[in-house]
Amino acid sequence: MRRLALLAALALVALLAARAAFADRLALWNIVHNQCAPAAAKGEPLPAPCLDVAKRSAAIKDRNGAEQVLVIPTERITGIEDPQILAPDAPAIFADAWAERSLLRKYLPNAPQSDGLALTVNSAEERSQDQLHVHVDCLKPDVAKQLSQFKPDAAWAPMSVALAGHTYFARAVPDLSKSPFLLLAALPEAGANMGEWTVAAVPQGDHFVLLAGRHGGPGGGHAEDIQDNTCALAR
Repeated sequence: MRRLALLAALALVALLAARAAFADRLALWNIVHNQCAPAAAKGEPLPAPCLDVAKRSAAIKDRNGAEQVLVIPTERITGIEDPQILAPDAPAIFADAWAERSLLRKYLPNAPQSDGLALTVNSAEERSQDQLHVHVDCLKPDVAKQLSQFKPDAAWAPMSVALAGHTYFARAVPDLSKSPFLLLAALPEAGANMGEWTVAAVPQGDHFVLLAGRHGGPGGGHAEDIQDNTCALAR
C-alpha cells in the first residue's frame, strides 16, 4: 500500500510539473535567452534542447513529435501580432527556419530535404507560447498530395479546397527573402488584425506556397494542423 501511495504521489508531482511547464507561456523565450544564447556567446556546448544558434535566432528540439524543430528569435518578440515583425530590420525568421531544416534529419534520417516540409506560425489565439517561433516539420501526406496538385498565383487568392479541414488564402513566392509576415500584412483582412492570423510556407519545386488563415474563420488560425510530427512521408 505504501508503495502504491508513493507511486501515486510521484505521478501527481509529475503531472503538476508538466502542467506548470505547459502553463509557462515564456518557456521558449527562457530556453533561448537563458540557455542557448549564453552558451553560444561563450563558445560552450549547447545544452539540450538547444540545437543551433545563428545570428538572430536559435533552433531547439520541440518536446512534441519525433523530429519537429522550433526556430525562435533571440530577441523578445511576442508573436505574429508583434509590430516588430514588420519592421525593416526584423529578424528573417522564416529564412532562418528554412536554413535549419536539415536538423530534422538528426532525429529522422529520412525526413524530406525540401518538398514535403512546412514552416508554420500559429495565431495569437491558437498558440501556447508568447515568444515568436516557427514550427519546422513534415507535411501530412494528404496535404502534401493536395498541394502537389495546386498551382498558386503570384497574388493572394482563396483556395477552393481544404487542407487538414481548413481553407486558406494562398500565393506563390520565389523564395523567403521577403518576409511572409510583410506579405500577409498586405492582405486587407490581415493588416490591422495580424494576431488573428496564421501563416505557413511550403516549398513547391522552385518556389514556395504561402498559406494564410484567420482564427475563427475557415483558416482556423492554426497552420500547424497541416504538419505531421510523426513524418509519415519519411516512413
